[in-house]
Amino acid sequence: MLEGHPHVEEKPGHTLAYVAGTKVPVVRLFEWHRKGVPFETLVKRYPSLTPAQILSALSFGYDKPGRMQRDREYLQRLFDEGPFRIPGEMKQTKLPFDPSRHG
Repeated sequence: MLEGHPHVEEKPGHTLAYVAGTKVPVVRLFEWHRKGVPFETLVKRYPSLTPAQILSALSFGYDKPGRMQRDREYLQRLFDEGPFRIPGEMKQTKLPFDPSRHG
């Protein structure tokens, strides 16, 4: 029996997919993981999320690469057009601790 992604919300009228019950966009977790951040580091980086929520979000992202591309592009447009203009592509490279010591 397939369950889908029980910890991911895709609400009508909302552009991004979110971890259910939170304001964390799935694409944020997906991009961190895709760039090499280990699952264990994501669990530490997002203490308000359960491991099941993170795994569900990652599974959703890997199952729907087209959706992740659209969400990434949408966030990039927001940053480029918004009051907090960030030059270049959406990047988050700094973690609150050294991931090499935790992975």
